[in-house]
Amino acid sequence: SHIVTDKKKYTLSSSMNQVEKQVQHPDFVRVHRKYIVNINHITALNGNMLKVGTHDIQISKEHRDGLLNRMKVIK
Repeated sequence: SHIVTDKKKYTLSSSMNQVEKQVQHPDFVRVHRKYIVNINHITALNGNMLKVGTHDIQISKEHRDGLLNRMKVIK
């Protein structure tokens, strides 16, 4: 697993499921089987893609509704 911050990238020898269990904070939400994001750093949402800083991240169908509910997006 990789953790990307605005200053540095970290590599962990843990699965994404393990990371998700350890990072139980309301600001972090799973958006894809490969990605967990801090909702406070989402700068754009367009269809099935979101932007965090310079990174474009795909949102899976499985996690889309949960993300939109957490962000309180007007549909």
